[in-house]
Amino acid sequence: MLRTLLLILISLLINSCLKRFIKSDKEIEKHYSNKLIKPQYHTLHTLGFKVNYATVCTDSTLPLLVMIHGAPGAWYGWMAQLDDTILQKNFRMLAFDRPGYNKSREGRTVNDIDSQTMIINKLIEMHRMGTKVIVMGRSYGSPIAIMAAALHPEWVDGLMLISSATDSVSEKYYWFSRLGKTKLVRWLLPAPLNTATNEKFAHPLQLGKAKKYYSKVKCPAVIIYGDKDYVAYNINSTKLDSEMLNSPHKLICVKGADHFIALKRPEIVREELMEMLSKIGIVPNYKH
Repeated sequence: MLRTLLLILISLLINSCLKRFIKSDKEIEKHYSNKLIKPQYHTLHTLGFKVNYATVCTDSTLPLLVMIHGAPGAWYGWMAQLDDTILQKNFRMLAFDRPGYNKSREGRTVNDIDSQTMIINKLIEMHRMGTKVIVMGRSYGSPIAIMAAALHPEWVDGLMLISSATDSVSEKYYWFSRLGKTKLVRWLLPAPLNTATNEKFAHPLQLGKAKKYYSKVKCPAVIIYGDKDYVAYNINSTKLDSEMLNSPHKLICVKGADHFIALKRPEIVREELMEMLSKIGIVPNYKH
């Protein structure tokens, strides 16, 4: 009985924390009600998945920026970038719900990082339109971004890797992590968190697969991490720095920042994206 009560209390606490990062359709609609530039929504059916994604485009000739969230997450976790008026003048932006999250929950579930990468590359193939492409991954989105670049170097011109979870040896498990696999807790928790739990326990194998691609990336890359990141240890990024042997890249440590740099410090992400444009031969436009 005591164990059951403890599981319920933990589940309620996790639910409460998670709600800060989950947005309803009404909240998203309200957010964009007074904005001139709004995202367009699309659905891709591929590999047995139904993939929901959003795009922001002011000019079809602009380079493509593809954004990959972590676990849990959703396309709207990139709102700070999608709403940025400077980025809107420099990129066609695409953010999507990875399988199992938000509106991409239909179809088969997947923990396989190879399938995740195939979906990214399908989206890139559909939308690159002969322009330059930068892929930006956050947390578990980083190894997926790296694999996309390594497998199709002719499609990906630059990488932005933020708060990366790329090292299986450094994978962090809390004392209550395994409780997320119990039937009672899974029943109490929202679907995205159950998907994230499934992915987390698949990380050792899946990140092991991804690791062999780190040295195969040849395009410019930026690795950004916060020295107060207690979700993905700093060693994920510093080790990745030493493993990307063939990529002209730089490592940036943001003092005082936690795991949510893209959300809390969007100006840093914007600055590095603009610099990346210069590196791949495009003159950035700094006008609002």
